[in-house]
Amino acid sequence: MENYKSPNHFELAFIGAGISSAYTILNYISIIRENRPEKPVQIAVIEQSGEFWTGIPYGKKTGANPLLITSLKEFIAQEDERMHFSNWLSENKDQVFSSLIPIKGKLMNKWWISHQAEIKNGDWDDIFIPRRAFGLYLQSEVNNEIQKAEDQGLIHCTLITASVQKIENQDGFYEISLLGDGQIQNTIWANKPILAVGSPPNFSSWKDHEKLENSHIEYIQNVYEPSMDETLKKVKNAVSQVDSGKKREVLIIGSNASTLDTLFTFCNEETPENRVDHFYIISPNAAFPHRISEKMERVAYQPNHLLNLAKTERFQAADILIAVKNEVQAALEAGFNISDVFPEISKGMISCLDLLTVEEQKRFVAKESIEIGKMQRRAGYEYLSVVNELKAQGRLTMIKGRYSKFAGFENDLAIFEFTNPKTGEVEILKKSIQVVINCAGFQDLSVPPAGLIQNLISAGICQANESKRGFLINENFETTPNFYVMGPLVAGNVNKRLRVWHAESCTRIISLSKQLAEVLVA
Repeated sequence: MENYKSPNHFELAFIGAGISSAYTILNYISIIRENRPEKPVQIAVIEQSGEFWTGIPYGKKTGANPLLITSLKEFIAQEDERMHFSNWLSENKDQVFSSLIPIKGKLMNKWWISHQAEIKNGDWDDIFIPRRAFGLYLQSEVNNEIQKAEDQGLIHCTLITASVQKIENQDGFYEISLLGDGQIQNTIWANKPILAVGSPPNFSSWKDHEKLENSHIEYIQNVYEPSMDETLKKVKNAVSQVDSGKKREVLIIGSNASTLDTLFTFCNEETPENRVDHFYIISPNAAFPHRISEKMERVAYQPNHLLNLAKTERFQAADILIAVKNEVQAALEAGFNISDVFPEISKGMISCLDLLTVEEQKRFVAKESIEIGKMQRRAGYEYLSVVNELKAQGRLTMIKGRYSKFAGFENDLAIFEFTNPKTGEVEILKKSIQVVINCAGFQDLSVPPAGLIQNLISAGICQANESKRGFLINENFETTPNFYVMGPLVAGNVNKRLRVWHAESCTRIISLSKQLAEVLVA
């Protein structure tokens, strides 16, 4: 054992340096300040991108333009943390909204002009701010707190730019193999690894992606890889080379938040030279999230279907889903904006969930919550205004279906097959497509992506829970003794401490990371 007590042996090793690791470390430092360790705690943080404390959504990969999908007061529900961020933003706004987040492009200029009064007065709560600003804040906060903690002799933190390919349990500690330039370059050991790698990759089961790439159609598997800026360059280049008189057309698979990021970014920098004539979007529901109003209104609304369900003697997880569907339908028929009544529906749903047995709660988290989540998707008015404008210009078409494959060309038109979700029949889209962008949802863990996640499952360190969206963990966030998970992969768990069906929101991560920090100290 003494052989491993070396500069490469750590008490904690965070795998991934997004907001899950950032908030866990902030909370951990706060706790050990009150319970001072005998000697500095050795901490390693491993991040393959080299950009620490932002993750993909709030870092350089996403770029400067994309906005929060909700207002700031909903993005960070914890008032103390929100006020801390707001104060930082007010103090640093001249630097943030200049060289760090340059305000350029027609949509960003419109955003800047629309919110001048709030920005001047420091009223950030109702603004859908550029996400990059939050990443800059977290970088500043975490780096400052780590430096203070090191100066106080509480911790010693080593930042490592590498990817983790493999982790092995070595009878009481974990061996972590670090990958660089395609080869294992180093090995470290940790008593307590914390897996905080964010969401699984988006669906990559594109059997014909090579066929697409060889067809001279620009195929983009992930808009954030290597970055949204690079994706934008690729699309601009592809459409700018289209012969005069031929339509410039883009096909996007999926209608989720990354699709909205994509449309907003493209339209922000649109010029006559790179203008896309038409966007075709294929998704199973052919719909974007519900629109969050500019000023969210409080409405007199009672979720009667859910309230009545809670009064019945016996019901099951499936009954909650039925009640929520009826609730959404009733609200739409009454002319309500789903985003405005969303909080009341959620309260009613939680009240019903509290009455279920633990086994039924597990069924709900594994299955029904996924369908309910699709109905409750929401996005800000600034994003959805772009969608509405494209529709009004006749430049955007939504197609209900599941993408199947690229089927070649006919008379210079690209042919794509998709399955109609109602009939199950294969239909085709035949258009002059120059770019295909994959914005499909995340893979579930029943077919784990190659690499670390697959290796962890094969090694028996982790196993998918029933929801297939996260790993099975106990009340201490452990998959196996002293191996911890934080972030989106916590989703789908019900135990003595946790009941989590969705763990991608910043509010939820702040709350969960505090609990994990307490466990790590204990």
